[in-house]
Amino acid sequence: MRIPNPFAFCFCFFLLPSSILLTVLSGVREAAGGEFTLTPSLWVSEEYNNNVFLAPSGGTKDFITTISPALKLQDKTERMDLDVSAGVSQLLYATNSGLNTLNQNYLGNARYQLTPELKVAGSAGYSVNETPNREILTTGITSGPSTLYRQLYFLSGDYALTERTGVTLFSRYGNDHYSGQSPSDFESFDGGASLNHDLSSLLPALKGIANLGYSRYLFSSSTVENYTATLGASLSISEVWKFLFDGGVRFTRQINPTTFEQTGFVGHLKLSREGERTTWNIGASHDLLPASAVGGTTERTSFFSDITHRFTYELRGSMFVNYFLNKSQAGQFATQTLDTATSFVGSMLRYEFNRDVALEGSYRYIWLNDKQQSTNAYQSLFLVRLVLQHKLFE
Repeated sequence: MRIPNPFAFCFCFFLLPSSILLTVLSGVREAAGGEFTLTPSLWVSEEYNNNVFLAPSGGTKDFITTISPALKLQDKTERMDLDVSAGVSQLLYATNSGLNTLNQNYLGNARYQLTPELKVAGSAGYSVNETPNREILTTGITSGPSTLYRQLYFLSGDYALTERTGVTLFSRYGNDHYSGQSPSDFESFDGGASLNHDLSSLLPALKGIANLGYSRYLFSSSTVENYTATLGASLSISEVWKFLFDGGVRFTRQINPTTFEQTGFVGHLKLSREGERTTWNIGASHDLLPASAVGGTTERTSFFSDITHRFTYELRGSMFVNYFLNKSQAGQFATQTLDTATSFVGSMLRYEFNRDVALEGSYRYIWLNDKQQSTNAYQSLFLVRLVLQHKLFE
């Protein structure tokens, strides 16, 4: 059995309890101001998955029960915003009990307004996840039977240079460790700067954005550095419509085991609508991103669209469509060749009996086309979930 990560131990037995205790005790300090809530919750779900491992031949089918207790602390004042959460998920397989597992997730976020011009923010997270294909919805890439131990840390600062111009600096560190088959452990270091300027003199609600970024990925058998420079803009077309885009170039270098260099294009765009009852998003992106499955990076192109509509005060529904293209070449920022196209379609209904009790039902379909292996895999997942939660100390 793997020894628990020191971060998780510290979070569970010191940071979270002490944060709760100190915040409760300090409630007297700002009884007239600030918002403090402590929210325990319990999610219980039952799902049917007709292809647990998304295998081309079909494979493992099962009913899966998931029990997820969690605790969330929020403390907001005029200058500070603190958000700390901890939760576990026990997965119980009806037939394949050998797949039973306990996932863990711990996360802390803090934002603080140091001066009228300067705001700082930071976050720290740790998770343990053994769910098969746990990242396919966000990357389009499958993962085999392994346990992922992940740490993520983030720090940023926003400074208003003038009334119309601001600058943002950020740094991020990630560490992925796997126990099991296939995936490669890796560390990631990211940093960057962003300059934004109000261009409303040219067009109402227009803002220009310039970004510089650097990433360093340390895999078990290779090291990759990536430099990016992009220009973009955000535009509020109306009170409900918003448009955001940026595009530019990247320079990527593989340092070991062999040296390889390449230039390419990066870009992102998104159109969104936020109405009183309907929210809609559509967008696309192209970038070079880490992929443990190939022991390096992949060129990922993605397209997405989702819509959420509130039918009544209690009932709302949503639908989504996602599409990922992942390509990598062995010896060129990766140790394995990858060429896959992954499509998703799904829908969800949620009924809120009150603010503490809700019932959800959802369906998701995945189609994975592996062009390198000339195979196709399909998965259907039906899920029903009961959500229980209650805010304390309001």
